[in-house]
Amino acid sequence: QLVLAHGGPGRQGRGRATLRNWKPDETGPAAGSFSLRGLPLDKLQAEAGSRLPVRGLLSGAFQLAGTPRAPVVTAKLTLAQAQAYGQRVDQARAQLRYDGRSVSVESFELDSGPAQLRGSAVFTRRGDTWKSGSLRFEVAGKGLRLAQGQSMAGLPEGLDGGLDLQ
Repeated sequence: QLVLAHGGPGRQGRGRATLRNWKPDETGPAAGSFSLRGLPLDKLQAEAGSRLPVRGLLSGAFQLAGTPRAPVVTAKLTLAQAQAYGQRVDQARAQLRYDGRSVSVESFELDSGPAQLRGSAVFTRRGDTWKSGSLRFEVAGKGLRLAQGQSMAGLPEGLDGGLDLQ
């Protein structure tokens, strides 16, 4: 077995993989953990080539299990001091899971002042490609203002009102 460690400011991790003839064994167990603390989201987006209008400090823990051929990755993430589409977000939390056939947001919570948004989603692929599959999601919210979604949803300026979702 090979043990890998990576560290840096606010990042650390460990991983294990089974080797056969100095190559990863596709069917051998793999495990790992990785954590981040206070990583500026704009830096992460720049590394990934993304330009979403979202800022904040990302913290979280990732777990890897399964095998290289059939990995299972879970994550618990929080985003603090956040701003999304020009709106302040007090706290954002999510639990994610990837298992090779599906990717899911097992739960997410967004709080911005009195507004709260909760939900979950799962995409399960069909066949060997991620281009087709089924998407299922649930969203609930309370205390939402339509004006908060203007820049994200392209709503007309001056439109406002309260919104609760179930």
